Amino acid sequence: MNKYILSVLLAIFVLNLSAQVITQKTDAKTINGKIKLEEKANIDVVTMPSFDIDKLIAEDERNRNLDLPFRFGYAFDVSYNMQNSGNWHEVEEGRVWSIKIVSSGAYSINLAYDKFYLPENTQLYIYNEQKTVLQGPFTSENNTKDKTFSSDLVEGSAIILEYFEPDNVREKPEISISKIVHAYLNLFPQSTRGYGSSGSCNIDVNCPEGNNWQNESDAVAMILVGSNRICSGCMINNTNQNFTPYFLTANHCVQNQNVNNWLFRFQYKSPTCGGGDDYSYYSYYGANLEANSSVSDFALLELDNRPSSSTGITYAGWSRSTTPPSSVVGLHHPAGDVMKIATDSDQPSSALSNTHWFVDNWDKGTTEPGSSGSPLFDPNHRIIGQDHAGDGYPACDPEKGTYYGRFDVSWTHGLSTYLDPYNTGASTTNTIEIPFITGASVVCTSNSTFTLHNRPSGSTVLWTHSSNLIQLGGNTGTTYTVKAQNNYVSGNGWVKVIVNGVEFSKTFWVGKPNFILDGDEIVDVLGPGIASLVYDQNQEITNVNWTHGGAIASVTGGLIVGHFRAGSQPGFGIVYANATNCCGSNEERLIVEVIDDWYKVYPNPAKDILTIEIERNKLNEVIRTQEIEILLYNKLMMLQKHIKSTESKITIKVNDLKPDLYILHLKIGDKVFKDKITISYY
Repeated sequence: MNKYILSVLLAIFVLNLSAQVITQKTDAKTINGKIKLEEKANIDVVTMPSFDIDKLIAEDERNRNLDLPFRFGYAFDVSYNMQNSGNWHEVEEGRVWSIKIVSSGAYSINLAYDKFYLPENTQLYIYNEQKTVLQGPFTSENNTKDKTFSSDLVEGSAIILEYFEPDNVREKPEISISKIVHAYLNLFPQSTRGYGSSGSCNIDVNCPEGNNWQNESDAVAMILVGSNRICSGCMINNTNQNFTPYFLTANHCVQNQNVNNWLFRFQYKSPTCGGGDDYSYYSYYGANLEANSSVSDFALLELDNRPSSSTGITYAGWSRSTTPPSSVVGLHHPAGDVMKIATDSDQPSSALSNTHWFVDNWDKGTTEPGSSGSPLFDPNHRIIGQDHAGDGYPACDPEKGTYYGRFDVSWTHGLSTYLDPYNTGASTTNTIEIPFITGASVVCTSNSTFTLHNRPSGSTVLWTHSSNLIQLGGNTGTTYTVKAQNNYVSGNGWVKVIVNGVEFSKTFWVGKPNFILDGDEIVDVLGPGIASLVYDQNQEITNVNWTHGGAIASVTGGLIVGHFRAGSQPGFGIVYANATNCCGSNEERLIVEVIDDWYKVYPNPAKDILTIEIERNKLNEVIRTQEIEILLYNKLMMLQKHIKSTESKITIKVNDLKPDLYILHLKIGDKVFKDKITISYY
């Protein structure tokens, strides 16, 4: 009899999650360590039809000089969801829904969702068939108010979605795919050329030309417009320096577009100069349009989510000077390629009725379709405009120049309302980095000092702390010192700092360990059981001493999970776990009832009738008379039979089920037992 109790087997940690999603070029070993499905898992496959790529490319060439975002892919309108597509697999700690999408010849595939909702503690990963690119995890932090979503490009012509749901999740997920985008142009860096689809004269931002521009490059992003087009843009500072996630791009990128479903890809750079096909990047979904004008071709957006400091994303400074600078630098994503830098040591000229700067004949690099909306910087590393259009020459033609909408003109057409809300009259700002706090992960009664990093020049700060801490020293500086109130406090703690009206925080553990011991509360005579520490914050436990008593014969374990074995006689036993961290020790116990086998299932394999016989006298008297709930699932965890009974002998007709392996769940009280049953028409 294969019988065990469903229980929480892993400790639960509260992580500092954000709405950002990381995509990375990696390897099969890394991906296999993240996902739950095995190689042999049977995954439902949907295949996209072919389409006329040559027709689309010819159309793109005709539209090359128009104010249109750069198109790279064909979007199929589809309706694939968790009810009509994919399949479910049972795994050790829960279940997985998966689907494979194939579009022959695609350089990459990306998706849009008309319904997207992930319950807490669930995860979604997307990876390619070759297991070289991994995207995710997507979590409940990625849920949006309107339940729509888009995911970024995954390199390859076949991708797999894997949604994992632990056993204790009761909320219903929603994953409904409305668009599948087949990339007919290759936007990814290639090891054989050192660049992707952009012209060969482009220069990676991680080449020597970009050494002094790394801070500004961390503000620049590629935009996925309407799922299958590309623009560029940049996070931008305001005079309050309060990290409002404003984003500058081109007006022609937002025309006839819904910025609410745009995707913003940051940190998309080649790791070395001209080198390799390795990459990783962060994506954020959704924005609102705040201001725009066709006069200088600018658009100011506000992202739905403020970027996390862990990404290294910055907010670029700006200048509204009307004097042309002595030289300029452009940072951009030409043709959707990894970030490039273009430089010109000459002054730009004022053009198009003094609404634009014109950069004539770049010294190094160039711009292309896809660069639209990208920032132009002066020698002081401040934005003075955003890319409107090239002059119609091929990408690397030496006569090529670029028009940029002037920042000072955009200022008077709507930018000032948002970037100088209190009318300070400031003519410039500088690039700023997102603040973060460092310090101890466990605080005891000795002093612990926390440090604020990336504090903007001239900013005001104010620190506070949780009630289980004592403050030592001032609360308006770059550092802040606290300690635990006494030796008896034990729980979550935090320090917070308000920087220019915006709150940043760090959570940690205060005091000795505090946990519950969860696990198998009913086991058979001589049977095995599992106990695990469950807690909601990293408590830096360094040692757990496992002991036992009563009807438990032995126990061994590590820092989280203990394995015990029952003795030869029924009765009650206890498993103890004494956990230690730098602040002290705490002990918890799990009471276990040891019983003789209390139910039988026969025959197994079954042909037409399955019998479940329950020996209620072997059950704990608290649940002995309670109703038994019987659930029979197929391998995809789709419910086939559901019966409730107070009888001791229950028969179930199974001759209407196809021959296969089934999963039997027996529920009594708050206990759930599982068994495997074979239906075989022998």
